[in-house]
Amino acid sequence: MSGEGRTSDLGDAAAKRSPQSDPTLSRTDSAGEPTTEGGTPGASRVPSLGHRALAWLGTTSGLTFLVIAGFVAIGSYERLAQLGQASLWADEAQSTLVAFSVLQHGYPIIVSPHVIDNWEPLYPYFEALSIRLLGDSNLAYRLPSALFGIALIPISYLIGARLRDRYVGIAFAGMVALSTEYIAWSRQARWYTLLVVLMALGLLTALTWYRSHASRRRALCLIAMVVLGILAGTASIGVFLLYVPGLVAAGLAYLVALRWDSVRRFFGRPPTTHTGQAVPPPRLVPYRWRLPIILGPVVAVIIVLAADSSLTWALYRDILTPIFGYSPFPPVWSANIPSYLVNYYPGILAVAILGGLFIVLRRDPFDLALVTLCVVSLVTVTVGGSFAADVAGGGVSPARHLLPLIYFLFLLASLGIVEGVQRIYQSLRGSLRLPRPVRVSSPALFGFGIVVLLVLPCAVVPSGQTLYQNTWSSPADGLIPWVAFSLDPAHPSALYHTDQANYQLASDYVLNHRNSTDVVGATDCGPPAVYLGSVQYWIRGNARPGTTIQVDGKTEFQQTGSVLISNTSQLEGILYASAGWFVSDKPRTASPFYPGGMSLVLEYFMTEIPVASDNSIWLYHWNQSTPVTLLEMLQSRYAALQHLGTNLTRLVNWAEVGGVTSSSVRDLLLPMEAALLPYVAPNVLPLAVLVNVYNHRPDLQKEFPQMLQNSSNDTPLVHWAYEVTSGQLSDPAEPVLAPYVAWYQSHS
Repeated sequence: MSGEGRTSDLGDAAAKRSPQSDPTLSRTDSAGEPTTEGGTPGASRVPSLGHRALAWLGTTSGLTFLVIAGFVAIGSYERLAQLGQASLWADEAQSTLVAFSVLQHGYPIIVSPHVIDNWEPLYPYFEALSIRLLGDSNLAYRLPSALFGIALIPISYLIGARLRDRYVGIAFAGMVALSTEYIAWSRQARWYTLLVVLMALGLLTALTWYRSHASRRRALCLIAMVVLGILAGTASIGVFLLYVPGLVAAGLAYLVALRWDSVRRFFGRPPTTHTGQAVPPPRLVPYRWRLPIILGPVVAVIIVLAADSSLTWALYRDILTPIFGYSPFPPVWSANIPSYLVNYYPGILAVAILGGLFIVLRRDPFDLALVTLCVVSLVTVTVGGSFAADVAGGGVSPARHLLPLIYFLFLLASLGIVEGVQRIYQSLRGSLRLPRPVRVSSPALFGFGIVVLLVLPCAVVPSGQTLYQNTWSSPADGLIPWVAFSLDPAHPSALYHTDQANYQLASDYVLNHRNSTDVVGATDCGPPAVYLGSVQYWIRGNARPGTTIQVDGKTEFQQTGSVLISNTSQLEGILYASAGWFVSDKPRTASPFYPGGMSLVLEYFMTEIPVASDNSIWLYHWNQSTPVTLLEMLQSRYAALQHLGTNLTRLVNWAEVGGVTSSSVRDLLLPMEAALLPYVAPNVLPLAVLVNVYNHRPDLQKEFPQMLQNSSNDTPLVHWAYEVTSGQLSDPAEPVLAPYVAWYQSHS
């Protein structure tokens, strides 16, 4: 199989058209003039260019072109329709912020010590060009990725057609065009489709090298493969390195398969092609010792590493830490990776295995290398993902790292489908003779059949799987059922197990309502920084190591310089110091995101903005209103003067000292720890805080005991509130507080 590619038609190579087999084709007379069946010679009989084009479209090649053009048209619609509608999510913002630095400096500024996780400079260049041409918009940020996703469809056809025939190419292109996973990743301002395109071009170049006999052409192909490998590394060095072992193993498998008889002779076995040929006597090393000599050192290293786990861990950590920029997690098998393929692609996996079996039977060196690449890459992605994710501690390895492998599995599945159909046809050929029009139109029929085969099972038999783990992971307000292939997916931008909150909703509100002195905080600072330009605080209890940098001893969010606020004391501190906004993509419950009292500060001392929030994003506001604003609010909305009486003076005095927040009475109360009234003991907080705590006593009594198990949550605010609600502290201000409490309860 070393010719220029196989292009036989489905099940009938004899159906190729020629002047001898097809009397409708043009012929020439004795003078060489073109003529048609039954016609007369003459230049006037030469069909026009338009007629020739229409005639060609009716041929097998023309129909193949129409099928692939149809896949490209469908794929383009799925990837471009409403491309700018959805908000950027965290990783998209990372690429976009790097693109901004390209526009500003001419080269990417990547603010992160974690090279493996975050060195991804290639896509931001394309994104920067798109921004330069189209301006700042979600559409401009994502357009390069969409174009790469569209280009992957015809590239896939070329790979399949060159590897086997036009039908493998049609099946492969159809899978890529209709895959909801590839549609979704083509709609993100990320490098994933770019990486797959580069690896696909590398595979196409390798096929060209394999089919070619011209030394110059083969040399150019080798150079192109090296360049494509370098570009793939700059798209994402971390993910590309996961596939390097598979590429190396594929190369070794190719060499072994190509020189299989020589390998057998080296170990003293007769060649398979010349069964009667005698095995020559060994030179230097006896045959029986050669395999142990080769495998011995490998086995010895494995035994030593397994025997001394501490030494193994030290070597592993010391070697990889300088490369990663942080100490990697222990390498373990990430069960979620293979289970993802089994649960979400069972049909594709089955026919891909079938295609691999057909390849083994054929024993073509290049095809065997492709199977080796898939098998080894599955292992390296499954184990390698644990370097950056604490899988041993209960974390999961990102399934998105499988995207290139899924592409290769699509190719194996295409081989399995076509090979299976061809074998069935060959077995029935004696009793089933297809009419010639059917054979000629076989590409169109096969393309339609592929669409039905991919889309119909997904529509008729739901998988039961979902795209999200939490209802708050997406503005879609649901987990979204998984559909592997679709002509028009209901949620084309939805990604598997990836939080895609509506940051733009909250950011637009802040843009329209903030004062020049307001500060901004966020749980994930990237998207708000793209939309708002500046985010001062990174507010979350479980900062991800891969997104942190250290600046002057402070932990900041990469690319944005947002200072980390990771505990209740720090969160209280920014409330006292300024007015501002908090964009959160996590529900305000006690969790690793908001450990201990952080969730209570959000619940009781910040004001949620409902019009700028949905199930995926929550916008909070805190401020320090002037006494005049406070009095106007009280008087106009609640006629509070007649209820408060003489106690109004005390409230006004307190407001003058410390200020009050508010858009409603329930959230009138901002903890101002430094602004205590003279008649409030130094170890307690202002009256307004006590009012709020008092009126939420039942909820707080349930939450405090569990929260205070962590000593780091014992902040002045939280500890004082706990003592008041549990009755451990008899607040000396309570006699003064009683009228406020009565009024508050009657107006809540």
